[in-house]
Amino acid sequence: TGKSTLVAYSKIDWKPYFKMMIKAANGGDAVPTDWTGTLDTGSVKWEVGPKAAEGTAAKLQEVEAELKAGTRQVFDCATFTVGGNTFTEYMADVDTDVAYTPDTNVVKTEKGITYVAESASAWRSAPYFAAEIDGIELLDRNYGD
Repeated sequence: TGKSTLVAYSKIDWKPYFKMMIKAANGGDAVPTDWTGTLDTGSVKWEVGPKAAEGTAAKLQEVEAELKAGTRQVFDCATFTVGGNTFTEYMADVDTDVAYTPDTNVVKTEKGITYVAESASAWRSAPYFAAEIDGIELLDRNYGD
């Protein structure tokens, strides 16, 4: 096998999900149908490639600790704009219906950080954040059409 050329990346570890599922089934409990694995459950892992600069692994550990503590959020509304505006509300289709009606404001404020709670397990484990963040060039708006 070849060596990775990626500097740093995340990967999914399915073991925590299967352990939860087997424990539930063995205990006679229902297996959750909308379960979200996280850094805390051990379902998301960081990897550092061989081409990473010195200090990359330490910085990833620092970021992971902040994410776990809730002092950093991936979609921190202070770090991006949409249409030139700061995000204060985003209605997402969380309770999917046939019309995909936006029904839940997924912008939350916790520990002084206002953020989009993308795929928050409180709502659903599938992505729902579809806003076009300023400065990100979309390469194909046809999405396979």
